[in-house]
Amino acid sequence: MNRLRRFLIWLFRCRHSRGFGIQSPTDYAFVRYVINEHYPYYGYLDMESEYPSLMPDVRKLMELYFRISNWLQADYAIVYSNNKDVCLGYIGAGCRKTMEWESDSVVELDEKTCLIVLGKDADFDRYSEELEKANYRTVVIMEDIYGCNKGRWEELVADDAVTVSYDLYYAGIATFDRTRYKTNYIINF
Repeated sequence: MNRLRRFLIWLFRCRHSRGFGIQSPTDYAFVRYVINEHYPYYGYLDMESEYPSLMPDVRKLMELYFRISNWLQADYAIVYSNNKDVCLGYIGAGCRKTMEWESDSVVELDEKTCLIVLGKDADFDRYSEELEKANYRTVVIMEDIYGCNKGRWEELVADDAVTVSYDLYYAGIATFDRTRYKTNYIINF
């Protein structure tokens, strides 16, 4: 049943494959070479041996975190998820300089590059302060945007601070570059 469901999702989204219809060169490159990159990265085998029991869908999502971390080169990662250790493992493998943000204060994040991951079980009242401090170097990834986080994802995309967002069905990616026009892309992931 899960294979059938994945196939139907892919079939409905096939016209959004590999950056088709994206006019912005920056957004096209991000979709083509980060989100939908199919070539194996240098750390995939190491991470697969470190976390051998991950389900294929979870591993695919974690490899996306790895690629985004590698692309963003974030100073800090803030993860609200039950898979926190696995997420931080993949994010840390993608960029060795990325450290977990452990302070309760986010005031110092003003000029830092930050990757925020909001899992299915995230406490949404807790992350609102981080989103208020989001700058053009902040990327937010929200999991399960067509399940338990659907309403929260719609709120996030509607927020004026979010400029470019990517709907991957299994997760959503939001950026906060206020020099860009507001755009929401549907991507076949």
